[in-house]
Amino acid sequence: MDNQKIGTFIKELRKEKNLTQKDLAGKLNITDRAISKWERGINCPDIFLLDDLSQILDVSVIEILKGRRLSKEEIINNKELVETMSFANKTLKEKLKKVIDTVTISIVVFISLLLLLYNIRGIYYSNKVYNTDSNQEISLQDKYINKINNNINLIENNQGKYNYEEYQLILNFINDIKYLTNKNIEQELINKTQFTIKDFNNFFDNMSIYDIYGYDGSNSYKQIYKIILKYDINKYDNMLNYNLAQRYYANSYQELSEIYYPIYLYNYNFKEHIGYEIYIKNLIQIKYSSYLLILNDIVEVGGIYE
Repeated sequence: MDNQKIGTFIKELRKEKNLTQKDLAGKLNITDRAISKWERGINCPDIFLLDDLSQILDVSVIEILKGRRLSKEEIINNKELVETMSFANKTLKEKLKKVIDTVTISIVVFISLLLLLYNIRGIYYSNKVYNTDSNQEISLQDKYINKINNNINLIENNQGKYNYEEYQLILNFINDIKYLTNKNIEQELINKTQFTIKDFNNFFDNMSIYDIYGYDGSNSYKQIYKIILKYDINKYDNMLNYNLAQRYYANSYQELSEIYYPIYLYNYNFKEHIGYEIYIKNLIQIKYSSYLLILNDIVEVGGIYE
């Protein structure tokens, strides 16, 4: 084939159709640089493009390959060549399609296997039991919850010396505490001597920094201590202690989150992080002891008795 002759012929046909190189390239989904190379005789059209090119330029494939217009007799005489080329083109396309399908299926299978292995690994580490160094046994019910509930009952049944607006703020705060202490998972976690990643999941699913801040996240305890200090300035130290507990809880929760989430997302081996469960137990105790502190102050300062 004469590349130069083919290129000149394509250029003539393109101009007859009032097409720019860019127009022709757009119809063939190729770059105009490819068209330019054809027309300069540097390259020939790819076999895959010949059918589309012949239809756009309104000539036969064999005419493009010959680089000139042919009579009907010449086209008929070269019919066998055209059919052979078409068959070769079709066969090559089918082979490429099979290769692409095989590669695609292989990639899908490979990714599926990776995901399966990742999930198996995640299930393994999520359920793997790690012995801890913590042997402390604490009954939240006896040490905190019973006392907290007793104070709540006292306050709900006795306004004490608080005025109506003060009492309503206190009742709203108590509703927060009732919600935030109604978590059975805490009793389970605080007595565990063996931990899994699932236990950390339960902790982060059921607790948050709002457990100390207040359910609505508004630091509502500050409003309560403002009321308490109005009647007894000596409770100022208790307010500072509650504030310190709040900050410690929030900072520790944030630090644990930064440690936990990479483990959770990437299914790391949890063994090297054993010891952090003690922080969880401490946070649970801080939460309940803080609530008990402020409830005791509300009862004592308000003169609320059974």
